[in-house]
Amino acid sequence: MQSNFELKCSLDGDSLVLWGVGEFDLAARHVVLDAAAPALAQRQTVILDLNKVTFIDASALGTIAVCANVAACSGARFTLRQPWGRVAEVLQVMGFAYLIGDEA
Repeated sequence: MQSNFELKCSLDGDSLVLWGVGEFDLAARHVVLDAAAPALAQRQTVILDLNKVTFIDASALGTIAVCANVAACSGARFTLRQPWGRVAEVLQVMGFAYLIGDEA
């Protein structure tokens, strides 16, 4: 399965910032999980920036749910940043708005 998604990673203080670009779908699931899992296991803050994500599907929502649950169980923090358009609407409708942080 070909992916139209790119994930960039950077550190911002003690937080791992994952910058998604493109379509966050089934093909991108493992990319996000592989990047987030080590930091979440070490109780770090992980921020998934969605500013350049143009599409999410049910598998992306499942990935977000897994990250949120792992964070809750490990004492880490997982937040979403800057969703927009349809991505923001889907997150809101599906009950994920509580994960959207105030960070700019």
